[in-house]
Amino acid sequence: MKEGEEEIISGPSGTYTRYYLSNEELQKYRDMPQDTFWDHNAKPNTPPKKITKKSKHNKEGA
Repeated sequence: MKEGEEEIISGPSGTYTRYYLSNEELQKYRDMPQDTFWDHNAKPNTPPKKITKKSKHNKEGA
């Protein structure tokens, strides 16, 4: 495909449009400052807490 063209791709996760950019357009995006949104808004990667179930047979005073 040539620069500036687009094609529609459909796959298992849905349908999307693929754009082919010229080198000048690509360079514009490469020169943009890096997005730091997730540096400030990401949650820490911690494992889930273990949940223990209380059974009916372990009640005190039964």
